[in-house]
Amino acid sequence: MTGEAGDLDWAERLAHGIVRSGVPHRRTAGFWNTACQCCGTAGLVELFTGLWAATGRERHLEFARTLADDLIGRGTDRDGRGLRWYQAYRRLRPGEVSADTGYMVGAAGIGAALLHVDAALRGDAGRQVILLPDNPFPAIPVPLAPPHLPA
Repeated sequence: MTGEAGDLDWAERLAHGIVRSGVPHRRTAGFWNTACQCCGTAGLVELFTGLWAATGRERHLEFARTLADDLIGRGTDRDGRGLRWYQAYRRLRPGEVSADTGYMVGAAGIGAALLHVDAALRGDAGRQVILLPDNPFPAIPVPLAPPHLPA
C-alpha cells in the first residue's frame, strides 16, 4: 500500500467484491481453473493475508484460511512425491492443463502463499517468511526471538 488516502478503502472494496463473488467454491470467468499466484487462489491467499497484516481484521485471515484449505484440497499427489496443482493457466486454451513449478504460475508460488498464511495463523509461534520486494503489505508478524540454528 502506498499510504495514499483511499488506498485501503479501495483494497477493502476489492476484497469485499471477491468474497461476495462466491470464490473459492464458485468458478467464474474471472476465477477459472487456476491455483497460481498470478491469477488464481494462491494470489488471493496472499491478498487476504496481506490485508489482515495491514488491518488486523480477522475476517481477512479467516478468508485466507478458507482459500488455503481449498487450495490444499485441489492439490494432487498421484505418485507419492508431493502435491501438484494441475491448472488451465492459459485461459484461451482451457483444455491445456499443466502442473508448473515456478513462482507466479506454479508450485513455488502456491507453496509460498501457504507458508505465509500458516505463519499468520500461528501468531507468536510463526515462522520466518520471505516477502517479495513488491509486496504492498507490511511484513507478516514473525516471532520476536530468532530461530535457534544448529551449531
